[in-house]
Amino acid sequence: MLVCLAAVAACAADTAAEKKPPVPCTIEGNDCQAPAKDLRRASAVYWQGVKAREKDLARAYQEFTEAAQLVPGNVDYANARELARTALAQEHIESGNRLLADGRQVEAVAEFRSALLLDASNGFAEQRLMDALGDAAPRLSKGLRLVERSDPVDLAPRPGSQDLFYRGDARGLYELIARSFGIKASFDQSFSSRPVRFNVENVDFAKAMELAGLVSKSMWVPLSESEVLVATDTAENHRQLDRMSLRSFYVSEAGSAQELNDVVGLLRSVFDIKLVNATPSENLITVRAPRATVDAAAEL
Repeated sequence: MLVCLAAVAACAADTAAEKKPPVPCTIEGNDCQAPAKDLRRASAVYWQGVKAREKDLARAYQEFTEAAQLVPGNVDYANARELARTALAQEHIESGNRLLADGRQVEAVAEFRSALLLDASNGFAEQRLMDALGDAAPRLSKGLRLVERSDPVDLAPRPGSQDLFYRGDARGLYELIARSFGIKASFDQSFSSRPVRFNVENVDFAKAMELAGLVSKSMWVPLSESEVLVATDTAENHRQLDRMSLRSFYVSEAGSAQELNDVVGLLRSVFDIKLVNATPSENLITVRAPRATVDAAAEL
């Protein structure tokens, strides 16, 4: 896939030059719409991360994360962060395996939990955590029944890949992507359009929307199978707009309120779920979180 958004990133990661060049931006005009001091800081911490990643992956992940936060439109920063995140999760899993083999159960639990905090969808890390917990894992009877389920809308864009070439404002870019994949784009009142240049080849809908979000500092959520809502990417908009799934489980043979509370504590610690509650009087456990997290919690 070719991504050319005002400039192509062509800086070698392991350059021997003492002074590292700034990483090219991916938004056209106004220095990626970021203050000059943020651009300088982002470039500096990015190269610190490149230097650190061979010996200190955790530090590299922190550096790449800071760079991506300072200049959200830079695809290279975002890619470096995601690669480091995945590698760091695997590093925690391998460390946990070694600790568990040595009989150091508590330390192993901490490592597997750290892996899940980095990658909540990692089924292997989840299974290894349960292995490490052993007898400490809550044992529920077979009387567990799903009594309520509510999921967000599943978007159904046209399948396949497209070549997208566009220069204009961000609103027009989203409308182009939507038309190309057979859906409609609506815009929240918070959305602020900005000039962008967008040239990508052979991308599916998900990747096109991901890149559009990066260059326009925006987010999107599905409204129906054929419509999305685009809004400015802020913590408040995520809180209000991100789709949350719900599961309520009836535990028919729970022996005590403490048994339910033990499961609540496990779900919070393993999956970092904040909205999980027990109703002892009704033997219910209710979980609210993003769909992938809730599905993983339901399997557990």
